[in-house]
Amino acid sequence: MPTTCDWCGLVMARGVGCALAQFHDLPDGPFDRIPYAHADPRCACSECAVLPGQFHHPGCDTEQCPRCRVLIRDCACASNEAAGEDDSPFDDCMHGISSELPCDACDARAACGDEDLPF
Repeated sequence: MPTTCDWCGLVMARGVGCALAQFHDLPDGPFDRIPYAHADPRCACSECAVLPGQFHHPGCDTEQCPRCRVLIRDCACASNEAAGEDDSPFDDCMHGISSELPCDACDARAACGDEDLPF
């Protein structure tokens, strides 16, 4: 059974971006999400397989925080630790899915032009 995005309900597959366009759970929000960018339009995100111009799925380590512009995995904007909570709005799942495949077009770890991703 295909994995679906916990935020938008779409199937997480190559070229299917998350439909959630804003983060509402950040301080001073809502903030418009930053779409995945790559110089080659065939290069999918190495973590969640979205294509340039699409939004990452939750839990993707390569997404930038729309508030501070730092990678979400490194940002503290969504951290609820100060409030005594353990979870963050960014902690939703990628279910351990990764498509870290070599990119033939740019020598990066991306899924450029590869139609046979593991999900």
